[in-house]
Amino acid sequence: MATILEIIPATILEIIPERGRVYNTTNAAVQDWLAGKDFRVRGSGPYLSIRDAETLKQNGYNSVRIYPNILLNHFETMAL
Repeated sequence: MATILEIIPATILEIIPERGRVYNTTNAAVQDWLAGKDFRVRGSGPYLSIRDAETLKQNGYNSVRIYPNILLNHFETMAL
């Protein structure tokens, strides 16, 4: 029997700021992502940064959806 990832490939990984950071704009969050600052997988996932892009690609992801704060009311999606 096929796994869910085989049926519906995971392509977008949703991430939020880590270490208590809150951004007022998605652009500010994107700039810190590009600068290599830590983020966390939405929910209770592990830490990650842009330095993990190759590993994420190897695991089937092709983009990240960056939420600038825990309110999750707007986001930016970027290719890895």
